[in-house]
Amino acid sequence: MEINYSRLRNLYRLEKQSRTRLTPLEPDFYRLLREYIEGEKKEVDLAWQEQDIQRLVLFANLVKLVNDIIAIRQRKIVSLALASMFDEAWEPENLVGWEKDLYRDVVETVRKYRDSALVFVGLKEEEGKKEEEEKRLKTVRVKILKAIPEFIGTDYKTYGPYAAGEIAELPQEIADILLVRNLAEVVGDEDNTHA
Repeated sequence: MEINYSRLRNLYRLEKQSRTRLTPLEPDFYRLLREYIEGEKKEVDLAWQEQDIQRLVLFANLVKLVNDIIAIRQRKIVSLALASMFDEAWEPENLVGWEKDLYRDVVETVRKYRDSALVFVGLKEEEGKKEEEEKRLKTVRVKILKAIPEFIGTDYKTYGPYAAGEIAELPQEIADILLVRNLAEVVGDEDNTHA
């Protein structure tokens, strides 16, 4: 379908009337619009040479009209993205060209910040934190190799004192610290002599 000033005015009217629904456009609308504008720019060059104020005003109106159409469609796309962020499979109809990327980017950004807010207020666990928590809750049986005085663990609980040779059930994170420092070694369930 040909793009001209009259069609753009009609499109503007339709976009304004349908508050949330995007007006259907051909898939290559923005390419066609660009070609139309490039043709009009050539007319503007001639208008400057001929000092044709009327054509210059028409081009200024065209620029405003195109900006308004794009702004209206962008607002609708952002609103649709906000409304649909809980339904990952849904994508609104009548998106063309770069509008699809805008829609997906807004949905992704809003989900990211929604998740951050939920983590911040404590309604969702941070990615990676769950694995960290599972590791912290997992316990390991270790044999103490050297006497260890009482200490406060990374979970702010008191552990020890432990005597050399003693078997202890410790959280993974604390056991790892003792293992790295050669203060303990992992033992299997069969070694229950000092439990």
